[in-house]
Amino acid sequence: MIRILKNLRARLVDDGVLKKGVGPSYYLEGLLYNVPPTKFGSSYEDCFVNSINWIQGEAKKSELLCANEQYYLLRNEPHVCWSPADAEAFLAATVKYWKEWT
Repeated sequence: MIRILKNLRARLVDDGVLKKGVGPSYYLEGLLYNVPPTKFGSSYEDCFVNSINWIQGEAKKSELLCANEQYYLLRNEPHVCWSPADAEAFLAATVKYWKEWT
């Protein structure tokens, strides 16, 4: 799933939808780290849809942790956390891309 998100991010940057640096790999990994294992299905499509739906609908975004569990994932603390605005930009672009693709 992480590889899918990273490839999607690269596509969004290449297409000019996202600025380079909006979705660093470490933060994408952190985003998926927080998704409950029960949301990962038997296909890549299920995993992707369930993960993004959970993040957008059920997750308490202010409580998401970085994968090292030392910091919150979404905060405006430079060099330690992912800017909430950048995370939302990435997620909005991801959802839009998915809806237009399917």
